[in-house]
Amino acid sequence: MSELIDGSFLSPLKDRDKIEEEMSLKKTQLNQATENLREIERFLETHNSEIVKNLQSERTLADQYVKGIDRQLLEKTRAKNLLITKDFKNNLIASCFNSVYDYLESKRQRGELPSDIKAQFIDDLLTSKVCICGRSLEDGTPECHAVLAKKANAGRNELDDAYHRLTSYIRYHRDTIGDFFPKYHAINTEIDNLERDKDARNRRIKEIGQQLKNSDEDEIAAKENLRDSIKNDIRAIDRRLHQLEVDFEEINRKIVLKDRELKSLTLKGEQAGIIQKRREMTSRLGELNQQIRSYFIEITRINLDKRIHEVFDSMKEKDYRYARLTDDFVLEITNDLENQEDSRILSTGEGQIASLAFIGSLVSYAKEKMQDKLMSDFSGGDFPVVMDSPFGNLSTGHKGNVAREIGNLASQVIIIVSDEQWSSIVGENIRPKLGSLYKMEDGSDEQQSIGEHTVVRRI
Repeated sequence: MSELIDGSFLSPLKDRDKIEEEMSLKKTQLNQATENLREIERFLETHNSEIVKNLQSERTLADQYVKGIDRQLLEKTRAKNLLITKDFKNNLIASCFNSVYDYLESKRQRGELPSDIKAQFIDDLLTSKVCICGRSLEDGTPECHAVLAKKANAGRNELDDAYHRLTSYIRYHRDTIGDFFPKYHAINTEIDNLERDKDARNRRIKEIGQQLKNSDEDEIAAKENLRDSIKNDIRAIDRRLHQLEVDFEEINRKIVLKDRELKSLTLKGEQAGIIQKRREMTSRLGELNQQIRSYFIEITRINLDKRIHEVFDSMKEKDYRYARLTDDFVLEITNDLENQEDSRILSTGEGQIASLAFIGSLVSYAKEKMQDKLMSDFSGGDFPVVMDSPFGNLSTGHKGNVAREIGNLASQVIIIVSDEQWSSIVGENIRPKLGSLYKMEDGSDEQQSIGEHTVVRRI
């Protein structure tokens, strides 16, 4: 048992301590070497020889330029990788675009997608037991059976949403398939040009170093040789630090595994007792941290739940409907808050205002946390809310309520609506909170030389 403790647990801990000590030493050496390099460069920059000063100034600018090229190369490489991961798959599936689109178009022509009648609409009628024509839909009546029969051909919101997303995706990417390779080759050309520019600058930097080494002044040549030596030391330290970081991660992984083994053993002896006490204290600290985390999560849930109530109540059309946030942070709409099991399927309007309530509550909570010193380590901020077509598929009552309250969701709310959605009830209710109004229009044919664009003007 003692051998297991000494060899399997204490040894990795000692190894980790050694790695940390060496990392600290190497960082100190790196800082010192960097400072020595700066001293040499300052000496060369302020030397009484104009030739030496000019050469060092030129090298400093070239070094900075190479660093800038490295940043550009990193950005271009990321852009190329993003282009490949995001767009190349469209080239691979392009042969399927037309057949899939034609299939979906045939569904649209037959009225199957998107559906005119939603299953949710049928469910709402059956729940209310009253048809839109005013007839009773009590269970077992012919009218109830007739409405229920319609459900077999009714569509689902998620299916219609999938239809719209898929057809829009195909229409957009079918027209942009040919753009992939020109973009790809353009990025590669930019990378090649940057690499050539970098090579040219590095050659010039090397030439400057050789000129200074060949200086007639022994002190200049000695400083330049010392500079080269320090640069090599810095590169060696960087490599060693990188290896130490890898070793540190690996030793930590081994310690975690050994700690798990240790939990399952009955430890004996004085040394084992010390190790056990360390482990138990670490475990208690971990439990305490988890308790604190759970406390903050519950406080967050309670505060969000309260805000969701307030926002949903201000927008809802049916007085008997209530919003609540479950312990698992699931947003539910119920008919009676006292009956926690009475969760109901949302209508389209309720689903939309439930989403607005949740978003508004998050934004409000984040803004509050920005001023909370106790919670200063938690994310907070005053964030805007941007929504596209928030009034779509809403009843008249919901439109008025949402338009009246939407400006209270955040310090800045930006909404994008079509002319059709900007009805009188929306305009009348939103105007007290309206800061600025803009109209977006497609650019005129005369301006198409600058490419497809949108004109935005304030009204």
